[in-house]
Amino acid sequence: MIMTKKILTLIFSMFLIVSLTYSQGVTKEERQLYEKLLKQDSTLTTRELELKYKVFELYTQIHTDGKKIYTNLKEEDFKKREVPLFFYVDFVKGLEGMNKMISEGSGLTPAQVHAMVKSIKEGYSKMSKK
Repeated sequence: MIMTKKILTLIFSMFLIVSLTYSQGVTKEERQLYEKLLKQDSTLTTRELELKYKVFELYTQIHTDGKKIYTNLKEEDFKKREVPLFFYVDFVKGLEGMNKMISEGSGLTPAQVHAMVKSIKEGYSKMSKK
């Protein structure tokens, strides 16, 4: 059980790294905004905090069938919440990276994939709390 938890923690960390790797934005301003949102809440303006909470709340909207991680979110969901679209693009690329890792012989069982998704959702949920 402890080993499984360590593996899931490692995989969650890898997901965040994959997300951050793809989270480069298109422009210098987009990259800077993304990097800024990852900093301590106390260093952010009210507007930046609101955006951070919106982004990470959207990032909790992932699901799995045990073989693949997916989302039902569309670009419109980000537009409605006034979240820059590059966050959607980065989110989708992060999921694609995770699915590639899962499908390329990671050896994860469906139960482990479900646990990983639960861990990811909990992690993003904590970051989306005010």
